Amino acid sequence: MLRFREIVADNWLYKFWLFIIPACIFVIGLALNWRAALDSTANSSSAWIPIGLFLLVAPITAVMCAAVMAPFIVYPLHCVLARRNGGPFKVGDRVQILNRSHRGTVSHVYSLWQGGSVRVALGDSHRESFTDIFSQHQLVVAK
Repeated sequence: MLRFREIVADNWLYKFWLFIIPACIFVIGLALNWRAALDSTANSSSAWIPIGLFLLVAPITAVMCAAVMAPFIVYPLHCVLARRNGGPFKVGDRVQILNRSHRGTVSHVYSLWQGGSVRVALGDSHRESFTDIFSQHQLVVAK
């Protein structure tokens, strides 16, 4: 179960959503356009123009649609997973980091941050460069 939490903490849900959904939309649309062009009784070059237009417009449109829908689908999943990881965290909680180069590090929350994020004590250099900020789903209660 910890490996799944690490994958989610690295924001693979967003990466998956922004790649797989547009790819599926693109493949389905291409198949429908291709079939329409093959079924066309006019076997001329004008039957292939819709496919060319589709190849130009569809990737951009599919990515934009996936990006607009992502906050309504992926964010609630992150909220559920944050609760399963022991969140919401507060100042003083002992946590283990699940992502980035700090994976496996156990420390404590020293400050709340914007958007429900928290700052974890990793040292002065991280504090000054703001690399100690983590979202709730990127942490788990340390044992």
